[in-house]
Amino acid sequence: MQPVFTIADDDDDNDGSSSNLSDDDRREVVNIETWLKKPEVKYKFKCQEVRDNGFMSPCNLLTTDTHMYILRDIPDRKGFAHITARRALASVAKITSKKRCPELITFKYGFLENDVLKLVSYDRLFITNAGEATKLIKQQIMTVIDSQ
Repeated sequence: MQPVFTIADDDDDNDGSSSNLSDDDRREVVNIETWLKKPEVKYKFKCQEVRDNGFMSPCNLLTTDTHMYILRDIPDRKGFAHITARRALASVAKITSKKRCPELITFKYGFLENDVLKLVSYDRLFITNAGEATKLIKQQIMTVIDSQ
């Protein structure tokens, strides 16, 4: 069964478990410039990751043909980031935004179980050019779904 994908306004504050891990030391450290220049990266957006505690951290949202990555800047190591999310585009179930703040985008991940969408995780980002970002990411998701 193919994944369900929707774009909608989000009035819920929290309906899944966040992808944020509390232990940054366990995350892979990468050079941001190296990742931004990778030939497989189709789209890249500078944004802010909104953590569960409400704090925002500078990050980069990158997409390839099949995956989405969130690279959170390491404050005391200029030019380096932790990979905080590595998601298959096919697992994106919903992309939502707040009516009052359309730049606040939530990517919700899940799967169909007995024809019921089960959400398992989410990532929340503040993206200045959210309209363009969600349009391009949606197109890439549809390409992945159509190829399955």
